[in-house]
Formats: sequence, C-alpha cells, structure tokens
Amino acid sequence: MNMIQPRHSSDASPAPSLDHLRQSFRGAMRRLPSGVGIIATNDGQRWYGMTATAITSVSMDPPSLMVGINRSASIHDPLHESGVFSVNILRRDHAEIGQAFATLPSAERFSVGEWELTALGCPRLVGAQAVILCRIATAVTYGTHSLVIGEVLESIVDQTVDPLVFVDGTFRAD
Repeated sequence: MNMIQPRHSSDASPAPSLDHLRQSFRGAMRRLPSGVGIIATNDGQRWYGMTATAITSVSMDPPSLMVGINRSASIHDPLHESGVFSVNILRRDHAEIGQAFATLPSAERFSVGEWELTALGCPRLVGAQAVILCRIATAVTYGTHSLVIGEVLESIVDQTVDPLVFVDGTFRAD
C-alpha cells in the first residue's frame, strides 16, 4: 500500500508571520467565488440583517445549512436569542441590496429592497432567488465567528437561476 508520509517540522520551511499568513489566506479566499445571501432575523423590536458569503449546505437528512457570523456583527446576539433566521439568496440584479447590508448602519439596511415578515417571524426579501427559513440547531464558536447550523423549516424557490456572485472582493453580475 502506498501511503503518504507526514512531513516533520524539521522538513518544513519557517512559518510565515501571522500578518503574512492572514494576508495570503485572504488573497486565496478572494479567488473562491461564492453565492451571496442576506441573513435576517427579528428580535420582536427590530429587524437585523447582514450580507453573507459563508453559507453552505450541511445535510439533506435532516435538511440543514451553516452560516458563518462574526461575533461582533449586530445580528449575532439577536439571531442567537430569537433562534430563527432566514437566508435570502440574492439574484444577479440584487448587488445594491448586498452592498447595503454590508455597509449601511444596521437600522437602515431594510430600506433597500422589498421585505416582508414571514409566519416564522423572520424578514424575507420579496423576489429573492430563494429564501430558506431555519431554526438554530447548534452553533460553534471558532476564532472571531460563530458557525451556526440551521435546521431548514421551509424553502421558497424562484424558478429562475440567476445568482449574484462575490469574488475578489466585488459583486459580480456577469
């Protein structure tokens, strides 16, 4: 059997500085195209939302997904307190919405796009490519982020597949 042998630390070149590693890692991840979504929740007083590209399916049994949320984001604590959230997958012509949720103050974000409240109590973007409603199943803290696993309760899917993509630090609609 041909097995790969692990490299020993004496074989490795010197480790890069942490700043260099962060910079090169950011550059590497900027080359990975991602779909764009708006994660949204409601604490009963106001709505919270953020642009996210760290969204991935986890399982079909049970249907579930994972979102990465910075622990300093305004949505972080309200999302954990409410226990429910929506993932609004943006279409190509939603770059303005993606940008607004990434840059505007939290209280102004829902002024861009048409939003309504679902029966679950989460904001949803009217005209989104898809909306996935979730209940938090579990969350793991790692570094600066919480990795939130959402159990899918409902998916609302538009027939048109026309995604907004984020790559190299910009929204791509081509």
